[in-house]
Amino acid sequence: WTCLLFIVVALLLFANLHSSQGQYGTQTISVEHPAAVSIGTGSTTVLAAKEDRRLLILINNSDTAIWCALNSTAAIVGRGVLLSANGGNLYMDSTTPSGGINCISSGSSKNLAATQG
Repeated sequence: WTCLLFIVVALLLFANLHSSQGQYGTQTISVEHPAAVSIGTGSTTVLAAKEDRRLLILINNSDTAIWCALNSTAAIVGRGVLLSANGGNLYMDSTTPSGGINCISSGSSKNLAATQG
């Protein structure tokens, strides 16, 4: 159910952000297809560093909290950005980190949906 919700949200965001009006005029953002990433008890790379990242969406589709580090450092349980269980999410479109995104969970094989633009 949350996966379907993610797809709907991603499609709506794509439609709204593909050509958005911003402070500096119209900006086109190419959005990558959402990736499903399995997060475990060790720091997992979700997205590699991307200097020109303009959009970041992370959605926790699992029953366990996930923590993420947004600056290419290892993720640590209890530190960084908390994505609560069952749909906790992060949406960034104005100031986005260019470093790698790494996440961790206190359980194994937890589902995280991720996309960037």
